[in-house]
Amino acid sequence: MMRMNQHNDARKGTTAAGRVPRVLAAVLGLLALAVSALAVVRAVAPQAIGPVAAVPVRALLAGAVAGGVVTIIVVIVARTMVRRASVTGRATGVGGGAIVAAVCAFMLTLGGLLVSNLFPDGIITPPTRDEAPTASADTMRSGFEKALSEASGESSGSSGSSDSNGESAASCSSDVNGGGWTSQSVSGYPGVSAIEICKSGRVAFVTFESTLAASMYRAPAQAKIAETLQDYSDDPRAQGDWRLLNGDKWMAFGPKAVIDKLHEQWGGTEGTID
Repeated sequence: MMRMNQHNDARKGTTAAGRVPRVLAAVLGLLALAVSALAVVRAVAPQAIGPVAAVPVRALLAGAVAGGVVTIIVVIVARTMVRRASVTGRATGVGGGAIVAAVCAFMLTLGGLLVSNLFPDGIITPPTRDEAPTASADTMRSGFEKALSEASGESSGSSGSSDSNGESAASCSSDVNGGGWTSQSVSGYPGVSAIEICKSGRVAFVTFESTLAASMYRAPAQAKIAETLQDYSDDPRAQGDWRLLNGDKWMAFGPKAVIDKLHEQWGGTEGTID
């Protein structure tokens, strides 16, 4: 009877010794798993969870890894405490669930890291308004004319007759001195529908036959624009805040004041020249 009482006391001591670390390990494991799952959702669909959209994926991944590591450490501590308090010296079953949660968190973390590297903007993105009349170059030019007129009007009301770059936003269609719209040849660019440039308004646009062609040409076109601006950096006409506006099958370039107005008309995604 005395031995049975001692054995029961030992078991109670073992349970009490490992209870707190085991509970802590379980909580940390679940938290690590939750954070890693959140990181994967953030990497796949950045806008799916509003409050998390502003948190970098790598920060969430780092938190998940840290939580998993701490979970394993706490499990080791719990097993050590149980082993010391146990008459049998065995503690292999302590924290098994927490270990499983930590391992799952590590696996999700690797998946989130892979997705974030391959798709920096996410796989599922919210639809962007795109109302550009890409089927007609004439209508595209008319949209630019409207944007140029509105930008010039606002600029005239606030600082004379010049835009944000210090020059008047001239109307391309009314320019008779060679600075109006000029159509560039697209024969050497498969998938490109039209390339239109207006020197006086310092604007241009390109339309594509498909979204695939747009994705192929967008980066090289942006690099070429940045290179041209760099080459003419000493020219006052190249100074200012230049912007790009991208749609599914088109891209536009010009001063910020004009692109802002064009963005209001057509939608798309506005960005800077890097």
